[in-house]
Amino acid sequence: MDDDRYATQRGRYLAQITELRKPEATAVAYTERGYSFDGVAKHMDTSESTIKDYMQRAMALYGLEITETLLPDEEPPDYEKVEPRYHETLNEQEREKWVQFVVRHQDKLPQEWAYEVIEAAREDGVPVDT
Repeated sequence: MDDDRYATQRGRYLAQITELRKPEATAVAYTERGYSFDGVAKHMDTSESTIKDYMQRAMALYGLEITETLLPDEEPPDYEKVEPRYHETLNEQEREKWVQFVVRHQDKLPQEWAYEVIEAAREDGVPVDT
């Protein structure tokens, strides 16, 4: 299956089973195929900054691993929303990065979940700039 067809079908599927909107889900599908944000932007006829926003929201909800490229014979995962204490599984740099994605996109995330993430991060001493 060619990459555009894969991304369209996979994006449609991810939009149904996750809290991602279709453009975000399609961007995730392209990254599963190994595309950079710039490459995704070209395929989706939008800007790299738009793709960056889509992917940051996806990483906030489903973890930093959502940007990983799949191997050719690897089964695509059904992503599950990470727990509010997901930051505890990350190294210091990744922890701050993830929390900032949640803060930056909190108006587009489930409100109660985003609040729990931010409060848990504060409790654990993770810098939170709101």
